[in-house]
Amino acid sequence: MRATVSRLLAVEFNLSDLLIDMIEEIQYEVKI
Repeated sequence: MRATVSRLLAVEFNLSDLLIDMIEEIQYEVKI
């Protein structure tokens, strides 16, 4: 059970990192 929860948390962190990267790329393109 605990392993499943930690796995879900890891997935959430990875998704948030991807979203942050996408947002930063979009902001960078908008500035240009």
